Amino acid sequence: MNHLTRRQFLKGLGLSLAAGCFPCSLTLAATINSAPEQAATTLRAAAKRAGLYVGAAVQLRDLKNEPDFAGTLIRECNLVVPEGALKWNVVHPQYNQWNFNPANDLLAFAKAHGLRMRGHTLVWHEAFPDWAKNLLTQGYGLSLLEEHIEKVMGTYKGKLLSWDVVNEAINLKDGQQQGLRKSPWLKALGPDYIAHAYRIAARTDPTATLVYNDYMLTGEEGQKGAAILALVRSLLDKGVPLHAVGLQSHLWAPKTVDVPKISAFCREVKAMGLDLYITELDVGEQDYGSDFASRDKLVAQRVDEYLNAVFSECTPREILTWGLSTRHSWMKDPRYFKTNTRAEPVRGLPFDEDMQRTPFGDTLYKALSALPPAS
Repeated sequence: MNHLTRRQFLKGLGLSLAAGCFPCSLTLAATINSAPEQAATTLRAAAKRAGLYVGAAVQLRDLKNEPDFAGTLIRECNLVVPEGALKWNVVHPQYNQWNFNPANDLLAFAKAHGLRMRGHTLVWHEAFPDWAKNLLTQGYGLSLLEEHIEKVMGTYKGKLLSWDVVNEAINLKDGQQQGLRKSPWLKALGPDYIAHAYRIAARTDPTATLVYNDYMLTGEEGQKGAAILALVRSLLDKGVPLHAVGLQSHLWAPKTVDVPKISAFCREVKAMGLDLYITELDVGEQDYGSDFASRDKLVAQRVDEYLNAVFSECTPREILTWGLSTRHSWMKDPRYFKTNTRAEPVRGLPFDEDMQRTPFGDTLYKALSALPPAS
């Protein structure tokens, strides 16, 4: 059966199951996509042997509408993160309105198939509704921060493995002290908003791992990484409950990974007694031509370089890609990637449009398989 026909068949199957229970539909999809002989060679199996979690950011609608995608996720992952369902504009669109339905459904799906779920994200400068920005300017910043974190984390207390409490607080180009981003939170509460967020989060769910998440660790000739380290160190010096640093890990295929700087960053974080998580791994491409073999080789090379740099210093307990299949990738969005008309598929994720594992996915599998087994 060719790929196109198979996809059409599976989409048709999804429609025929639409009247049934959501978890049941996905269980059937998993059966279709999980041949016994493949079980030992999945990302999920490799991660389990090493005592780790491997997963991806997903959107609920894709799991509901595409059983082949859902089955691939179930077979290959033991961790999932909602791409948008826990961001402020979805979960708290109006002051007196909360919407936990998408996140609840994703958590139910995860539990039904033996996956854990993590939270992303509580405090960010984007996906932030205007009504909340207005309250910040009126002096209600701390109470708003407290209410949001307590409500969202409280709803999932003890149920999520980890949380990106503060996301992307560093932006050197803004010219602020400590390299902080000139965000609505900084304007309203000053630098202490970060410490406040972690303290509120810790008392709301003492069981969750609290993560600081950011990107471009080697950006600005390594100055951004230095600013992140300084921020983390200052929080720890104040006794702020912070447990891990999330490495977003958005790589760029034409650019060789700066292995010494990545390794040094990881070494510094580890020396502070914190864990490191790979939270949003993917590879952007510059040349979107039809030579898939060359593109795949370059993407896999970048992933190999990056994982070697990180694994040389630590073994992240959580490793997530920002998307599992190139069928659903933010790298197709021209708002972020303007160098391609998208006539050709992107290649920078572990699985392709037809749910076949890419060289990226093979590289990730080999790296996981090479780790020592969990004791």
